[in-house]
Amino acid sequence: MGLFSKNKAPEAPAPVKQVEEVKEVVIRDEIIANEEEYIFDKTFECPLCGKSFKMKKMRINKDRVISQDTDLRNIYSKVDHYKYGALVCARCGYAALDDMFKPLAKSRKDMVVNGISVSFEGLDLPNGPYSYDDAIRIHEHINKCNDVREAKASEKAFSYLRMAWLLRGKNECTESPKAKAGLQAKEDEYITKAQEAFVEAIGNETFPMCGLDEQTVNYILADLSRKLLKFNDAFQLISRIVVSNAAPSRLKDKARDLRDIMEEDKKRLGIEE
Repeated sequence: MGLFSKNKAPEAPAPVKQVEEVKEVVIRDEIIANEEEYIFDKTFECPLCGKSFKMKKMRINKDRVISQDTDLRNIYSKVDHYKYGALVCARCGYAALDDMFKPLAKSRKDMVVNGISVSFEGLDLPNGPYSYDDAIRIHEHINKCNDVREAKASEKAFSYLRMAWLLRGKNECTESPKAKAGLQAKEDEYITKAQEAFVEAIGNETFPMCGLDEQTVNYILADLSRKLLKFNDAFQLISRIVVSNAAPSRLKDKARDLRDIMEEDKKRLGIEE
């Protein structure tokens, strides 16, 4: 029976929450004191309505990656770049992640015009740096736009994953245990949506997928499956990467590391083979 078979028997009752990540708790600043030095206003032309608009973008080479989460979310030394990785036309409301902000077929345009533009009144974004709440509102609008225009499952998957990363980033800036629990619950929700959308995309679309090759997508899906305690699916995906001639050695090493992490997760949760 295949990895993504609809008739596959569940491994266990569907978990409500993810594997609890073991991390050092460091409270970061949501907006650093000199964040304006890292961003600038960039002008874009909307492929839907043709009007120009401005949004905040990161300056190239102004910051650096210092680490990476297991699902490939980059951690930057100063500013969370993902706060500035999306576009929303201020005129018509068409929105997408940077790499997906592209022209649409007429039928899709009509969907956005009728489902978004007719009632769009703007997102009231600040003139200065974006908070996580600002970025989350942008991505909520992107997800709405994706639904209205019936975007590909892969586009939805990456948008959901980006939202999960933003919620994680906000959580890292939050001290209140109650608030942190709420943010974790929201991240879990979007991890689940991303995992389901990636499974659908792999079953129906071709690679590259939103600019990523098959084995990189398999790796991301493996980690999302791990977080949702779907260990059998995750192990199968990792095996595909390790034996693939197309996967670079660095990705194979990450896959092996993820396999070790899963073994520790299973021991901690008391899950037997």
